[in-house]
Amino acid sequence: MVSNKRDNLQKNLLRLRRKNSAMAKRVEDASSEDCKIVEGRSGDATVIYKGIQLGSSYDPRREGATIAAEIVDSEADIVIAIGFGLGHHLEALRANSPARLIVYEPSAERMKAALTARQSLTFLSDKFVDFADTLAQLFSLVDARYITGLKLQVYVHPPTMKLTPLEVHEAVAIVSRAKDFIDITIGTRVRELETWGKITMCNVGPISKNPSFRELFGRFKDVPTVVVSAGPSLDKQLPKLIEYRDRVLIVCIGQALGSLRSVGIEPDLVHVLESKRVEDQLSRVGSSDTTNLVLTNDVTGGFFDLPVRSRFIATPAADKVGRWIAGVLDRKGWTFGGSTVAHGAVSLAAALGANPIMLIGQDLAYTDGRHYAKGSAYDQVTIKFGDDGYSTIDSSSRMEMLKSTKSREPKRIRVLYVDGWYGEKVATSPSYAGFIDSYRGLAQICGDRGSEVLNCTEGGARIHGLPHLPFSEALEQHASEVVDAHRIITDVYDQWTPSNFDKFLQEIARVQKLLNKLDRNGRKGEERCEAAARELPRTNSPQRQIDLLRRIGHMEKEVRALLLSIPWIDSVVQPEIASSLAEVRRSENHHATPMQAVSEAQFLFEATQHGVVRARELLRLCSESVESSMAKEAAEEAASSGTQSADRRVRNSSSPKAHSNASAGSAGAQQGPAG
Repeated sequence: MVSNKRDNLQKNLLRLRRKNSAMAKRVEDASSEDCKIVEGRSGDATVIYKGIQLGSSYDPRREGATIAAEIVDSEADIVIAIGFGLGHHLEALRANSPARLIVYEPSAERMKAALTARQSLTFLSDKFVDFADTLAQLFSLVDARYITGLKLQVYVHPPTMKLTPLEVHEAVAIVSRAKDFIDITIGTRVRELETWGKITMCNVGPISKNPSFRELFGRFKDVPTVVVSAGPSLDKQLPKLIEYRDRVLIVCIGQALGSLRSVGIEPDLVHVLESKRVEDQLSRVGSSDTTNLVLTNDVTGGFFDLPVRSRFIATPAADKVGRWIAGVLDRKGWTFGGSTVAHGAVSLAAALGANPIMLIGQDLAYTDGRHYAKGSAYDQVTIKFGDDGYSTIDSSSRMEMLKSTKSREPKRIRVLYVDGWYGEKVATSPSYAGFIDSYRGLAQICGDRGSEVLNCTEGGARIHGLPHLPFSEALEQHASEVVDAHRIITDVYDQWTPSNFDKFLQEIARVQKLLNKLDRNGRKGEERCEAAARELPRTNSPQRQIDLLRRIGHMEKEVRALLLSIPWIDSVVQPEIASSLAEVRRSENHHATPMQAVSEAQFLFEATQHGVVRARELLRLCSESVESSMAKEAAEEAASSGTQSADRRVRNSSSPKAHSNASAGSAGAQQGPAG
């Protein structure tokens, strides 16, 4: 590439680096052999890459404005631009549209040429513009920016389509899957936040009486670990797992326990995060007495009643209620969790220090027309494919087997086709496709912590971004030494000592006071908003408008500070926030009018008051759980003390010394009056 515009490149790289440092580094290091910068008739530069121009050689600015006008007409809330080109169309879009912009440019070489050809691109620093150069980054950005209800549009730059059609199709598919994933799973998560919060608060007592999973952090440094999920391909891996059983750490999800036990394998750790009454996953496949269980804070309470060998509490970083509980108990130390129980199990393995982490049974697809492995908790679930692009999932036979009184209608789910483990196309669901894409970021986090994740499933979907290796090869390469996992886990558990509830009682009292103050400030804020809404249309004084908004802003600041002082309250204000967040996102990059500012503030105050009502209910559940555990503990101590006293009396009355003393005492008593 012939260019004397190195200053352009450095200035533009500086801006890009603030947005995406990894991308900026790749751009800086990229080769420039296939690019050529030429001056157009208008004096603007264009780039030719492998014989194809990235922009008009006559008037690239005008071309960009025309493209932007077409996009603006669509009234999108978020535009996903695939291909940076020369950036003229992106620059024009930001100048004429409030839409948030996500730019995906997979070629560091083309990006470098464009940043060299163009003079200082100030829109690179725009807070409403994001950049990605990998599919994992693109998925993460859509996940972070898109909210159900927003209008999302994808625009593909024509030269990019000509040069790399495969990469364009992959990017479009990722965006579509990310949107489906958010619409399906994130919506469910928001709806369930309050329910999960209630379950967690009801579990405070039992949580306090079981050790945190952090007690095991780093205990299995560089130990090869197998994470077992319940996908259909698990069946073929079990014989090899039996052969290497004593040379690996096995972490399985609760649904897969039956499959392992059916071939005589007892896993080292069983991970459960179910908030529904599904304790049968463990109890109906044999005794739970030997199970080392790892629970999240929001599991159904029945899992705390099961007789197990050990029980640890794992707190994902995103679990604000759980983190509050752990903080009160001086148990800080989080896992990074994930979207599924299998993601959570991988997170546990990384926290243990495991390396590598081998995935089996992680199909995330309908392998051979099946949903789950034989012997797994959902073995009875069947799937049928229709000619209309939908599948029908029927779990009625499983419900009947469990003698459930609930009737469950078969579900119709749209079928997608993704790359398979062997390179073929395999059928999957929109939610599974999102879980596949989520693995990219999860594997990156694990890698940063020294744990490589290998997909050894040998079936199902291909998880791009992960190495794929046959299970036998992975075991031969890494599993050479005996691992005494059971001893390590049980030793840690047996040496742990529970703390008392004094700190919790103090924290409950503190939060009650904060909630009272939050409620008062929320009411004051709402009153100020109502007063401002009445007065603003009638006043022409700019200073009066400023004063009204300043009074509201002061109360907003106090309310937000109080919300931060109660970290878990997020779970009880999210339903309101989620319901109108799309509207906020639409308007956040417009210049808000005074009335819009009042309206947004009023929403905050109203949501806060609703949240306070729910928070008080959660705190009541927390108090009851603590009081119940304290009463149970006191009863156990009293019973133990009574038993010990009785034992002492029995021992004393049956010992030779006791008989001798008793006889002497009796004789002395008889002699006393006579003397």
